Amino acid sequence: MGKTTKTAKQRRPAKRSSTDFEEKLYRKLRRSGPYLTETQVDEIEQTEQDPRSHMWRRTALAFLRVPCEELVGKIDADHEAAVVLAEAAKGIRGYTLSLRELARILDVAQARIEVGLCGRDDYDAVLAEAKVERKASKRVTRLSTAMAPR
Repeated sequence: MGKTTKTAKQRRPAKRSSTDFEEKLYRKLRRSGPYLTETQVDEIEQTEQDPRSHMWRRTALAFLRVPCEELVGKIDADHEAAVVLAEAAKGIRGYTLSLRELARILDVAQARIEVGLCGRDDYDAVLAEAKVERKASKRVTRLSTAMAPR
């Protein structure tokens, strides 16, 4: 009689429990260092305060108030307008990319905070007590300023 072989399903090692994986991930995240340097934070702040960034946002919003047919008509009829609008499209694209990157960075900040929160025994109570309003944002600003490296 021939040798019996195990199927692929039988050869697979047992899966780790998600609890084990989550605990290892939690410990790894807790040990991680700063995500950004002070220089990177300053660069992000300068970029966000750059008047050109605001210009591209205002430009995009202004063009959204114009019917598309009118916009396309201007592009079709006027070479100079088409060039200017191409410049606007490029500027808006660059601004959009920087906003997406900023959103990704902010998601990391949120996740890191939530990792810290999930280890608390009173997690649900802390979340219930948390406020998202002007008064709370002042408290958050004071805390983040106090925690910032000097």
